[in-house]
Amino acid sequence: MSFHIPSYSKVHAIGHREILNIFDDDSEVTEKIDGSFGSCCKINGQFYARSKGEQIVIDAPQKLFTNFITNVSKLDLHENWIHYGEVLQSPRHNAL
Repeated sequence: MSFHIPSYSKVHAIGHREILNIFDDDSEVTEKIDGSFGSCCKINGQFYARSKGEQIVIDAPQKLFTNFITNVSKLDLHENWIHYGEVLQSPRHNAL
């Protein structure tokens, strides 16, 4: 059985109608690390991962995602949770 991780939802700019009430409660603003999008999950004991654009083939990941797959697949991930994050290949992965 194969599982397809859904892509991350669109991030809206401040003022967008879908997030007009975002600051009605306490909020925390933090700096974002700008890497390449990566997500992963464990379903029925099987590890799955994706980049922003596509599902990652675990046995043959793109070079950028090799360390991500190697390291994250060893973690004791909570079953059926999807974990989203940024993959960093170097200290200055992406320039802003």
